[in-house]
Amino acid sequence: MNYFVEKNEENIDVLLNEANKLLTYLGNKEKIEINDIEELTGNYERINIFDILNSLRKKDEKNFYKNIEYITRDMINNEVLGILKMIYGELKKILIVKENISLSNNELGKKLGLHPFLVKKNKYKYCAKNISEKDIAGALSKFPFAEHKLKLNTDPVIVMNYLFTEYF
Repeated sequence: MNYFVEKNEENIDVLLNEANKLLTYLGNKEKIEINDIEELTGNYERINIFDILNSLRKKDEKNFYKNIEYITRDMINNEVLGILKMIYGELKKILIVKENISLSNNELGKKLGLHPFLVKKNKYKYCAKNISEKDIAGALSKFPFAEHKLKLNTDPVIVMNYLFTEYF
């Protein structure tokens, strides 16, 4: 725990976000190792999954691929699948917001399972207005194939390029 706190800011919101990210990343793994924490909490010169999700929401193609390449280069298959799962969840969140755009951040937070501050901070309403349903649907429809390719140890950058050809 001390190592986890040391690797992150001493801000409770950041720590909770990092803990949530770590738990999602670990899946059913029962023992957390220091390597798990290092891979997701700023050991990549502060590039982490949140940078990838942020560039996805902003439709920032250059940073998305740069961050994907940087963070996945030393990951094993199951770790990359964890990132794929988080990206899938992020796209679903944007669709939920798109369908409920008139709701307040508090109400959206309840629907998304997020604190209203994160709804506002991550600019989900802006994303929902500026990312087409067609772009999201195009990516979501390719997820089963992308998951299959990652399980076959295909380069994650190649898989992400395929997955987001119509998105960016």
